[in-house]
Amino acid sequence: MALGARNPSGLVGVVSVSGGLRLYCADWEDELVKAYKQYGVTSRIPNLWLYAKNDSYFGPESAERLRAAFTDGSSIVDFSEIEPFNSKGHTLLIEGGMQWLGKLDDFLRKRGLPTWSYSNVSEVMKRLGLQQDEALVADYFTAPTPKAFAFSPSTKQFYYQYDGKYGLAANRDAAMAGCAKADITDCGIVMENNRWVGAGTQ
Repeated sequence: MALGARNPSGLVGVVSVSGGLRLYCADWEDELVKAYKQYGVTSRIPNLWLYAKNDSYFGPESAERLRAAFTDGSSIVDFSEIEPFNSKGHTLLIEGGMQWLGKLDDFLRKRGLPTWSYSNVSEVMKRLGLQQDEALVADYFTAPTPKAFAFSPSTKQFYYQYDGKYGLAANRDAAMAGCAKADITDCGIVMENNRWVGAGTQ
């Protein structure tokens, strides 16, 4: 936040997930609000802030104080409260990607910055011959990497898996295991991360 308030050359956006600085001293939150108010006076960089409603460090009241202080200086923030995540919510950045990555994609898309687009979703659906399930395919693009997408031409069913703990190979295996569990025998991996690897790949 402090760096963004300096508007350094080349910086095009600031994304803060569960952001702030929690100190164990008297009046720490009031001091943090004062700092955000100062940042808001000078910051001219687009900001996206994301907080879980059950964040154990910065709950809704604290997050709103920070937003109000920052925007009081005429800075603009895309501010989103995410539904309660896990038991304390402050692990949103590390463990809650599917809760906030879509909002990050929207933030990037609005500013012409690199991310996937809905034309990517339409292209994959056309390749697979799908007439529906657009939201599910979009969820795949939203999901964090590494990830893999398995598809059955005969049933038009698909399974995907993402999990950063185990790597791409393990996610391929898990996606294929979804087919096996459904007794589908003609599944194949057609996407790895956001790259098409199915039939017709050059």
